[in-house]
Amino acid sequence: MLAYVSPLLRYWRMGMIPFGNRVQVSPNDEDHRALIHLLRPAGWSLDSALGRVEAMKSLETEPAPVVIVERDLPDGNWKTLNNQLMQMPFPTKLIVTCRLADERPWAEVLNLGGFDVLARPFYPREVLRSIDSAWRHWETEWRKVKMAKLKRRPVAQLL
Repeated sequence: MLAYVSPLLRYWRMGMIPFGNRVQVSPNDEDHRALIHLLRPAGWSLDSALGRVEAMKSLETEPAPVVIVERDLPDGNWKTLNNQLMQMPFPTKLIVTCRLADERPWAEVLNLGGFDVLARPFYPREVLRSIDSAWRHWETEWRKVKMAKLKRRPVAQLL
């Protein structure tokens, strides 16, 4: 298993930006290498987990806005992980990978709260579009929640 930490994580810990890393959940080393090859030059980081339990432990320590998960995992599937992610304070955007990304898995993922489906083999432009879009959606939601909390504070606490 390989793990890469984003340089943005330092700023997240200082409270300047929201979470900075991405997590891929897959027992497939080939997928991990392919995604690292696509994402590192674009400035994204990628942490890896072999299964759902390992991913949740990692995400409880350092939340991630985007999770890329293989459809079938050794300890469950993407649906189980998605249900757990939906319980987090800032739900992660879930992107599911599968060999055939036809209408059925795509509709299932979207109907159950996932964000997108990526077909393997990965196409660089599609991978980057999906992750960028998921990040933007997550960040927009994060900012709305943060602004709502600020609006509810008494003026004395803001000063």
